[in-house]
Amino acid sequence: RKGDRLRLCHGRSSLRPPSLADAARILRDPAVARVLFAGALHWVTLAPYHTFFGAHLEHHGGGPMVIGLSIAVAVAVELAVMATAPRWLASLDPRRVLVVSTGVGVLRWSLTAVGSPAVIVAAQALHGLSYGAFYLSMVDSVVRRTSPEHRATAQALVSSLALGIGTFAGNLLAGPLYDVDQGRTLFLAAAAFSLVSMAAASRT
Repeated sequence: RKGDRLRLCHGRSSLRPPSLADAARILRDPAVARVLFAGALHWVTLAPYHTFFGAHLEHHGGGPMVIGLSIAVAVAVELAVMATAPRWLASLDPRRVLVVSTGVGVLRWSLTAVGSPAVIVAAQALHGLSYGAFYLSMVDSVVRRTSPEHRATAQALVSSLALGIGTFAGNLLAGPLYDVDQGRTLFLAAAAFSLVSMAAASRT
């Protein structure tokens, strides 16, 4: 059932706790490994947003109200994408969603880098695709290729490899790049690196 693809860890008798042996078994599937690799690359581009977005916006003319509004726009769009996920996940090819979501990052981070505060707020509407749709499609792609009894381990791999390694690597790079000019170079770098994650997503 399509609802099962969104529930990695909520089965009853068929699921078991995550294990290293199961993780190795899952990663031996090249298709799963490619999805997780693309996810890690994409999370590198999200690290600047999670760490320096507010500081960047404030430095380039946005006050606390503008920062709050921009976050509200992002959350509202993300909620809409996630609320409708059962419908679009059932009808769209996850790989296409991954490619589009990473490609949207090129536009989003470019606008965030050089736009006025108003433009940056508007660009936050792309959060639903570059974050919400990507995350759900990544999870869906892994679940499609994982047997029910291994889905708890699959969820652990998504969190630890894609999100964990991507965030770690992205944050290592984000600090020095932010110091160049308080965010513009950083977000332009994120836009350029989105092309790399889009290329990886096209091979999932």
